[in-house]
Amino acid sequence: MRKEILFLLLDLKNNMREKIRFRDLSFPLKSSVIVILFYGALWIVDYLLWLLSPAI
Repeated sequence: MRKEILFLLLDLKNNMREKIRFRDLSFPLKSSVIVILFYGALWIVDYLLWLLSPAI
């Protein structure tokens, strides 16, 4: 049972990799990466402001 799940996960990973390679980072993937980076940057700025707030 465990081996079957492992093989399914490996197969899924290979399929995703092939799709990404074929599309060469198509628009939906690019936009989602940009959104993740944007929110990550906002979170870091918010965290830094929270750290500096006692000093202000």
